[in-house]
Amino acid sequence: MRRLTHTTILLLLLLLCSCRKDAPVDQIGSDIKIRMLETVDSTKRKLQFYCSTEKEYSCSNYGISKTFSKSSDNFDIDFNGIIISNVCLTSFGPATTTIDLGTLSNGTYNLDIKCREEKK
Repeated sequence: MRRLTHTTILLLLLLLCSCRKDAPVDQIGSDIKIRMLETVDSTKRKLQFYCSTEKEYSCSNYGISKTFSKSSDNFDIDFNGIIISNVCLTSFGPATTTIDLGTLSNGTYNLDIKCREEKK
């Protein structure tokens, strides 16, 4: 019975401390570096953008809030801010995000990148 109580308390704590969808978002205030990565498995090849801020933060698990949409020949990326995690991994590092472009056919694609402007 005591073990069941400890397990229940542990599960409740994990639920309360898990990532929330309404995590605080801070302004970017830094350039964003974008690298293209290709992953290959036995059936297909996928492209991804790995994005990171030039600025390093005191927590290495900060993310970049973004919206991404694609159509037949357009990719639209909006960088909205820095996602501040509730739990801090105490090593310095940039805020990061990965954007999965999926499998693309040969061709030319338009890329529109926007970064939310800081309001003063």
